[in-house]
Amino acid sequence: MDTVILQPDGHLLLPDSSSCGDGLGCLRRVLELHPDCTLRSVFALLRRCPLYQELVPGLASAVKEAEELPQDGCVSSAVKGLSVAKSVEITGYPGAPRVDVYLRLEGEGKNAPELRFLQLGELLDIPLRLGGARHILLGEAAALVCEASFTLFELIECIGWELGFQGGSLTCNIER
Repeated sequence: MDTVILQPDGHLLLPDSSSCGDGLGCLRRVLELHPDCTLRSVFALLRRCPLYQELVPGLASAVKEAEELPQDGCVSSAVKGLSVAKSVEITGYPGAPRVDVYLRLEGEGKNAPELRFLQLGELLDIPLRLGGARHILLGEAAALVCEASFTLFELIECIGWELGFQGGSLTCNIER
């Protein structure tokens, strides 16, 4: 399996410990995270590979903001960890059957707030992990949660998407 491992310093390594070069060929690879990775690790990667910043609108400004923040201690007491996850929704009525896949970045911890209500300076040094996939069949309330794989592209897209909602209002809290 083609994998790439994100290191805490933002470098990408192949399974044989060689470098991934400019990183473009790694976007499609299955991602593994070093156990010490944080959101700051992803921002270090985005600085090392500026082309990645163009994958999602707003990422370049988030990278600039991250560079201006303190080099450590950027955490929130309300969030113990960050998890990248998928939702796979299978619908069949009304209309033709279809499958939709959504990516999300979630805060872990008891009563963790939605990340859009936190600032980037409260998230950078929180541990980051890859989560699972929730399979929702025909709108069922109970969902099957199982292991999932993520590509490097999905990680970048997910983080960019989530950061695009930062600064949201608590009065506009729409949940799936």
